[in-house]
Amino acid sequence: MKFGFFVKESLRALGRNAVPSIAAAATVLITTLVLGVFIPVVQSATGKTNEIKKQTLEWAVKYLFEQEPKKAQKGAEVIKKLLGQDELASTEVDRHLGLLVGRYEKIETDNVLKGELLSVMAGLCAQGSACKDKSARLFKPLFEEALTDETDLVREAAVNGLVYIDKAKALKILRGLVKDNSEIVRKKIIDLAGEVGNQDDLVWLGEKIGLAAESEPAWQAMLKIFKRSEAAVLAKWIDKFDSP
Repeated sequence: MKFGFFVKESLRALGRNAVPSIAAAATVLITTLVLGVFIPVVQSATGKTNEIKKQTLEWAVKYLFEQEPKKAQKGAEVIKKLLGQDELASTEVDRHLGLLVGRYEKIETDNVLKGELLSVMAGLCAQGSACKDKSARLFKPLFEEALTDETDLVREAAVNGLVYIDKAKALKILRGLVKDNSEIVRKKIIDLAGEVGNQDDLVWLGEKIGLAAESEPAWQAMLKIFKRSEAAVLAKWIDKFDSP
């Protein structure tokens, strides 16, 4: 079936029934656009958002556990969109967060899918997510474990997750990755140091001055730290820069 058919059928179904809530309509369209599957969940003419979301989540879980990586990724994205809203029962949220972990742990060799699922988990830990706290408690160990993964995408997603959970605590962990192979990871840590770092971070940031891709971000981070440090710290570093 063509993509346009799904959208038309979604709108027709909505039009045949009692006027649904905006959230209900959005849920149907999210499923249609992301999964590419039309789910006639409004045919009961109730327009109840929670019922629609439950049925949508059922389909998303089916996709999540498909062997085809693209389908699994799409299923995870729909789950993320729906769990991020504050309209589901706590038990439903717990169950689907657990399913995300279960699917992640089933991955053996597909590191791209591993990174994509970690990105979904990281997004659920971000500010504005309705299940931020629950997600943080459940996913943090996975993020920390993934920091040693050989795939850049996996480590990058893990870094994002830790930063979303707690920036100050994340920096304590991520200082060990300031020479990571991924430029994205290195720059993320540099920016993080600029936000929440202290004078101890000036040492490794100073070592990046002169490096092509990192010199300017490192300098900007140092300036931010200088602004919130005592005058003696700045004076010390001026002497360092002046010395041959």
